[in-house]
Amino acid sequence: MLPREEEGGITVEEIQRRLWNDHGIEVSERNIQRDLRSLQGAEDHVGFPISCDEDQPKPWRWSWYGRELLGIPKMGRHTALTFQMVKDLLEPLLPAETMAYMQPNFYAAEEVLRKTSAKRAGRWRDKIRVVPHSLRLIPPELEPGVLEVVSQALLDDRQIEMSYWSGSRHASDVKSYPVHPYALIHRNTSVELIGRIDGDSKTRRWALHRVKSVQHLEASSSVPRSFKLDDFVQHELGFPESGEAIGLELWMHESARNHVIETKLSNDQRISETEDGLIVKATVNETVELKWWLLGLGDRVRIMKPDVLRESMKTMTHRMAELYR
Repeated sequence: MLPREEEGGITVEEIQRRLWNDHGIEVSERNIQRDLRSLQGAEDHVGFPISCDEDQPKPWRWSWYGRELLGIPKMGRHTALTFQMVKDLLEPLLPAETMAYMQPNFYAAEEVLRKTSAKRAGRWRDKIRVVPHSLRLIPPELEPGVLEVVSQALLDDRQIEMSYWSGSRHASDVKSYPVHPYALIHRNTSVELIGRIDGDSKTRRWALHRVKSVQHLEASSSVPRSFKLDDFVQHELGFPESGEAIGLELWMHESARNHVIETKLSNDQRISETEDGLIVKATVNETVELKWWLLGLGDRVRIMKPDVLRESMKTMTHRMAELYR
């Protein structure tokens, strides 16, 4: 439970509450204080890297100042290889702050692989690559501690006070309000908080890299019984499109057939051959991602149905053509 030293620490009272709420363990603050002192070590033995800000006014806060390592007594080369592959996969997806907490494990893995470079497992990294399907963007930076505070609030079912920049051209457009957090979503290279402002029933999304500051509140958070994270992801992340299921009908050039032959648009997809290509019919959700996919195929695809999507894409492509004149 001890947070990193730079995150501000945790009080004995908070530890006592979490022990009871999360594990059903009832123990006095005095016993917790004694145990923490014991874990710190004494003159006759070395303890854990635990600190207490006793030079500050009470209540004192306890924290962890050592390197954050997983409980792996001796990392073997296959475990080290796994860590390195995980790093390659997650680095473009997670905020730099999140990756930083795993960095000691990555360093340990690199050292193991360096010593075993002549062996097969050590050479594996030179034989495999993960290539992104789309443009790899650099993840935005988060203010220090934001992700940890929000994550802990979700775990403890507590509200947060959040100062948020709307993303307008004016840097001063920062507003603060209490928030009931529902969930976190890692989407491409950004992390989004799902929740609602206290006193409002509307479910909203906030990009964590726009959060300027955040702190826990004592008040409990509440999530409506009607909120289902999977339903939200399916129907809301396509904003600003409807997210509704539509009957899509496309003409596709022969050169684009593998895009729907090898990876189907839906389970009910049907394909028929024509003289100049193929006709594809499928039930899909109308989302921004669908439009991006269609635009990516360029002049090798033409929307036939539904008419609303066809006209929307026609207007968009006309505007694009005007930009290049």
